[in-house]
Amino acid sequence: MASRMKLVLESAIVIGLIIGIILMAPMMNFIKAYIELHTITSREPIYSPNVIEQYAKTMISFGVFMLS
Repeated sequence: MASRMKLVLESAIVIGLIIGIILMAPMMNFIKAYIELHTITSREPIYSPNVIEQYAKTMISFGVFMLS
């Protein structure tokens, strides 16, 4: 019985690590886009083309992260 529980636990850990590694790239892209958005909004008006473009990139990267 203990070996079956150990096997299930090991399988759950491996699956969790695989999912974590798969989600790492989209999550890092979103974090990078979010930081760039804050950098741009601190130095330019909120409705400037650069801010709008970066906001769109941030939302796209968030969508990709949520879909993956």
